[in-house]
Amino acid sequence: MRSKREIRDEVIKELKDRGVFEKFTPIQIEREVDGRFHWERVIAEAEEEQKEHGEVRIEFIASPGDEFCRMCWEMNGKSLSLDELKKMKNKWACRCALVLPEKE
Repeated sequence: MRSKREIRDEVIKELKDRGVFEKFTPIQIEREVDGRFHWERVIAEAEEEQKEHGEVRIEFIASPGDEFCRMCWEMNGKSLSLDELKKMKNKWACRCALVLPEKE
């Protein structure tokens, strides 16, 4: 799993490459960094859990009023496999993403 610094460098480079860096505030950049960091954390956790216990699912349970969850609302209540999560175009997650065994 990459550090937040590595992810921050990647985000800044992408924004500069697209010529839109100046349009983003430091808070917006940090939200993107946090989102990518949590996405990678969830994948790492799911891969480890899958090795130990078999298939897993990732559930998104967004918290009402939590600004950090704002991008997860479209995912709220959804359950994805590890493969489905890896294929998502928007590589973003937050604290509301939970890794659970496929069968409880």
